[in-house]
Amino acid sequence: MALEDVGAGLTRVSLAAVPGVRETYTRPGQVVQVSAGGETGYFALASLVGADTWELLVRDAGVVARALLSAPLGADFDAEMTSLAGFPRTQGEPGPFTLVAVGSALGAVRGLLLSLEAEGRCGEARLLLGVHSASRVPLVGELTRLAGAGLRVTLCLSDAPPTPGAHPSFEQHAGLVQSALAHAREDRDAIGAVFVAGPPEMMNEFRDLGRSRGFVVHANA
Repeated sequence: MALEDVGAGLTRVSLAAVPGVRETYTRPGQVVQVSAGGETGYFALASLVGADTWELLVRDAGVVARALLSAPLGADFDAEMTSLAGFPRTQGEPGPFTLVAVGSALGAVRGLLLSLEAEGRCGEARLLLGVHSASRVPLVGELTRLAGAGLRVTLCLSDAPPTPGAHPSFEQHAGLVQSALAHAREDRDAIGAVFVAGPPEMMNEFRDLGRSRGFVVHANA
């Protein structure tokens, strides 16, 4: 096990996936169950499907999260794949793709992003990332790399106006991810299939929007 601070109050937790369990990760964003301190926590897998290491984006909240964040390097945890959540694989499917996430739910769509990068298809995708402000963006280095490969990144700022000059590789939108998608449709931007991860209420809003506007929405729950 290894820990890395990735900004915005999130830590990337890397766990070695043992054979027999590793093969149960078949869909980006599947949820793994981790046990610690007599309790169970659920975390979306943030790594590439098939990778030897399982990665989680963890915020310091709850018994299991705190156990993960305070554990010594190399500590062992009981982890078991659940049948919860996960997105359809995009490999070989025609784009474009719109990925939507807020806060730590970025972990749920990260596997899709890494898959598209591995296939050289970042230019077919856009990411609408909900954050409080431009100073609270996780995985800045990685997202900048993906933007350089063609990913269109839009920071959707819920609590602050855009900050000129901040994160020049990203666009900034004042408002929620829902309004950013609405603006993209008004501008006739290519949307394609939409992959959403975040609070249940938000994912339901996107489902309803997809049904009313005639586009495909894959919600991660």
